[in-house]
Amino acid sequence: MIRDKCEARLLRRLEENLQTTVVVKLKKTPEQVRMLSMEPARLSMSTQAAMNSLKKEAMNSQGEIREFIDKEYRSFLGSLRALSMSPQREKPLVKPLWLVNAIGVRGTPELIAELAKRPDVEEIVENQVFSLPRRFKGEAQGETEMTWGLRRLGVEDLWALGYKGEGIKVGHLDTGVDADHPDLKGKVAGWAEFDANGFEVPGSIPHDTDTHGTHTAGTIIGGATSGIAIGVAPEATLYSGMVLNGGSGTLLQVIAGMEWALAQGVDVLSMSLGGDGITSVFDEAVRNLAAANVFQSYAIGNSGPMVTSAPGNVPEAYSVGAVDINDRIASFSGGGIVFRKQDRIQPDGCAPGVDILSAFPRANGSYARISGTSMATPHVSGVVALLKQAYPHRSAVEIESALNATALDLGRRGDDSRYGLGLIQPKLALALLNGGSSVG
Repeated sequence: MIRDKCEARLLRRLEENLQTTVVVKLKKTPEQVRMLSMEPARLSMSTQAAMNSLKKEAMNSQGEIREFIDKEYRSFLGSLRALSMSPQREKPLVKPLWLVNAIGVRGTPELIAELAKRPDVEEIVENQVFSLPRRFKGEAQGETEMTWGLRRLGVEDLWALGYKGEGIKVGHLDTGVDADHPDLKGKVAGWAEFDANGFEVPGSIPHDTDTHGTHTAGTIIGGATSGIAIGVAPEATLYSGMVLNGGSGTLLQVIAGMEWALAQGVDVLSMSLGGDGITSVFDEAVRNLAAANVFQSYAIGNSGPMVTSAPGNVPEAYSVGAVDINDRIASFSGGGIVFRKQDRIQPDGCAPGVDILSAFPRANGSYARISGTSMATPHVSGVVALLKQAYPHRSAVEIESALNATALDLGRRGDDSRYGLGLIQPKLALALLNGGSSVG
């Protein structure tokens, strides 16, 4: 039974007879099956309605297994007391989740084996660690007034129409953010830090545990205090969750951050992170965020051709590859064929991601150029903020359809595993959204 429900790497870990933190996915309720069977366009609902539904389903289905864990530990303590022995193991840690119908559990191999026997358990996975994609130092491109990425996307045309992201909430899950950076000051409206078990750290204030988060945030909302505009949507507000402490974070950290972002009511979620391959827990999380009408942009990864990263490779996600100033796909940019029934070709599209100038924490020099799909992703997130401001009633599905329909086809004709459908073209997407009936 345990081998049927536990992934191979977790089984190896359990064989070492160590306490292990896992994510226990419960079997789907009838309501969850109904929601997952619907097309995203029909599924889309308000953020509050989606949260209420998810929390209700989780509360109704997780009570028994949590009571089971408590009962197992009480039984263990009782047996020790009968032998006049003191406990040699700590009480199992339990972290309830609701974006995914799952719980995080830290316990012994024996407890995990007992959980696997339960009929309401669908799968048990390790609390996998995710690390930042490799980054590459960029080279100067001689920009004036704005970065080459902003100019290539033509964002000044949308700015001239009054669309700079005002009123749009952008979620940002990364290494943190330097909220006092001159180009970010006053724009970080929400902050949370999460530990490795997915619990929010009380009393935390905005800070960057690396440099990556400040750089990606700058590309989304940064200003132009240096004389060069770095941010696509400088009037949007950022809700930044620190889920990669020093550059790495766990599955529970990331899922907790995604829950928090949804609870803040974000319109767009930008995540320049991931892990190679497919992670089933992300499938459900991304699907449920899509149901809440959140546009999700994810880096496809920097492992080169034929490698994709989760959660970017989930069908409801918008995965992003990186191009240079000459519209050439970067050699490091990921992509490939994912063995799914839909949206098999990754990435979905591409954006500027080579030699990108953006903010750095002040102690690190204030600005830097970096290359990576991590740098391409916030360009997409910022563009979606502009489109959402222009057409607030357009759904995430409609906006993605507009980006796909108007993308500049590069590489092989049509959808391909290097460029996806091509380079996003914000002005054309804006015009198509204005047209109405041809989108969606």
